[in-house]
Amino acid sequence: MLLQDRAYLLFARAQGETSLWLSLLTERHGRVQLTFKGGQKKSALLPPFTELAIAWRMGKQSGGWVSQCEAVSYQTPLQGMANWSGLYANELLHRSLLVEQPIAPLFHAYEQLMGLLRLAGNDRAQMAWALRRFEWVFISEMGFGLPQQTHEFHPLQAEAHYQWQAEGWQQSEMGIQGAELLALITQAPQGKASRALREFLQWRLLQAMPSQALSMRQWWEQLG
Repeated sequence: MLLQDRAYLLFARAQGETSLWLSLLTERHGRVQLTFKGGQKKSALLPPFTELAIAWRMGKQSGGWVSQCEAVSYQTPLQGMANWSGLYANELLHRSLLVEQPIAPLFHAYEQLMGLLRLAGNDRAQMAWALRRFEWVFISEMGFGLPQQTHEFHPLQAEAHYQWQAEGWQQSEMGIQGAELLALITQAPQGKASRALREFLQWRLLQAMPSQALSMRQWWEQLG
């Protein structure tokens, strides 16, 4: 049976002398693992952080192999910290997602992240915000979503500060500014990613996945 989908390459490694083993994020089929026969000589067909049109056939037992693959359109390569930001998102998805479990919102969030990273240029603040947006969607889709109101069921206020206590938001004198949380909830294209917000999201991410998936995030924070 021939399957087709939009995809992004998350990870590739050599398989045998000429083939590649691929981990791909697809729109309708989730993360898939495929063998690309002769792929070591066709790496140009797999540009990173670029939408791919891919077709594959599934094996009788497990796995499958690439039948056709091509880039949908040319995209300028990510450079510097933008490249590392993309690699962090790839690591997060590759290590955390089960095979063939469709999560379309994550595919679309990844697609938006790639666009924002290209627009950010060398602006690390914009890159950091783009990553926080992506992490927010990831956490929600992995079953660790956060409420959009306080313990008392009051809406979050932009000018207030909040801390996470007993699985809920509690207003406090210090903590994460409400404006940051509201910007993440609405997926605003621009916003502020304070240290308090970054540290909180890292703590929440550790609840949703193995710590190895965050090694590149910690490296990013040290450089930032």
